[in-house]
Amino acid sequence: MARILIVDDDLHVRRTLRLLLEASKHEVLDAANGRAGLRLAEQARVEVLLCDVFMADQDGLETMLTFRQNYPGVPIVAMSGGGFGGLMDMLPASSRLGADRILYKPFNLAALVALLDELLPASREAGVGSR
Repeated sequence: MARILIVDDDLHVRRTLRLLLEASKHEVLDAANGRAGLRLAEQARVEVLLCDVFMADQDGLETMLTFRQNYPGVPIVAMSGGGFGGLMDMLPASSRLGADRILYKPFNLAALVALLDELLPASREAGVGSR
């Protein structure tokens, strides 16, 4: 079981991911924007960040940069449907800005589970995720 932080401005995405991840025995925290997500990360040890790229208030790229600076060993998964109707693909840039993996929306549960399986054993062995 891992504590996963979901940061996405789409309530439906957050609810769906929460249900799927909790069914897989993970603890889930979620926030509607980057600022709120970073506040949650300060309050609770997080083992993985799932972060949307395009959000109001504070975009995902800025959120991932700040998160990476504050929690350098915690894996980050950037998510995006392309923004602006799929015209702006910022996922490759998110990899250069700290994301460990990227997921194109819509994605299936198997793809998410495979990513978490890759990322979580490494974070547990390294003992990362705490301040």
